Amino acid sequence: MIVRMSRYDFVLLAAQSDDFIARLRELGLVDITTTGWEPQEQDRHLLTSIDQYRKAIESLNAFTQSEEYVATTNGYASGKEAFDKYTELRQQKTALQGEVARLEKLAEELKPWGEFEGDARERLAEQGVVLRYYVAQSSTYDAHAAEWAADLTIVEIGRDSSSVYFVVVSTPGAEVIIDAQEIKAPTMDSRAALAEADKCREQVAEVNVALSACAVSVEAIEQELGVLTQQLQNVKIHGTASEAADGRLVVLEGWAEEDKSQEVDKLLDEYSGVIYIKRNPTPEDDTPVKLKNNRFARLFELIGAMYALPKYGTMDLTPFFAPFYMLFFA
Repeated sequence: MIVRMSRYDFVLLAAQSDDFIARLRELGLVDITTTGWEPQEQDRHLLTSIDQYRKAIESLNAFTQSEEYVATTNGYASGKEAFDKYTELRQQKTALQGEVARLEKLAEELKPWGEFEGDARERLAEQGVVLRYYVAQSSTYDAHAAEWAADLTIVEIGRDSSSVYFVVVSTPGAEVIIDAQEIKAPTMDSRAALAEADKCREQVAEVNVALSACAVSVEAIEQELGVLTQQLQNVKIHGTASEAADGRLVVLEGWAEEDKSQEVDKLLDEYSGVIYIKRNPTPEDDTPVKLKNNRFARLFELIGAMYALPKYGTMDLTPFFAPFYMLFFA
């Protein structure tokens, strides 16, 4: 069912607003309306931080279920420290994984050139021997190889289903005119590229150990997220509160559960300098909706929320579709 709510309209001194809102939040009962809030430029950084913290928590929770997670008891002293470290490590891991992919692709491209020492080409160049690397279609190479070999020293290195990879042994500044594509001389062979990829994988493993320490601190990150979310709520409240009497007074709107509103009334009666009006919500009000169902039906509230929460004053259909979903979808 939908919990009945009571609406409050507060009028208080602007100087009291921060303390007053904090006292209400201590009760944990009042929802301060923030309808119509538009973030200012200085608020966007806070919104971005909240989004980044949420994504970090989701990522770390998923990470703990993966094979990359390494069980550890080491954590961080604060949620901010853990989040900052996570951000740094995530960037490192993304860069390393990109480098692994690049090196693996490079190794595949280098396979036709076989195994060689990179220093050998430099030693030959010192002696006036230049190696120039070419790729040609198999049919083109087979048709012209003998012709090219009449004037050039050509060495076939490898071939695949469509191409031939070969080297022309030349001298510095010599002109080579053949129907083939010259490519940049490779600086390493496929073995060296795969070896570099393995080194990057080892570094990824080290990063995973450090990320595991961040995952241990996910509760601290959640607490820090709660602080940021509270800051955002306060910004929204101050941004939507109406000012009166040249800014000396603040007008706020809030909501409390009807059966618990007496605790709010008690605080308001004790709080000097606050005028409030309490009334039942009307159909024109944008009343917040809170559901209260038994333990069985409560399990299916999330399904209803995926579509839309019922409007205040209407019927909560959760108790009706709960058995339907259980019977038809198990």
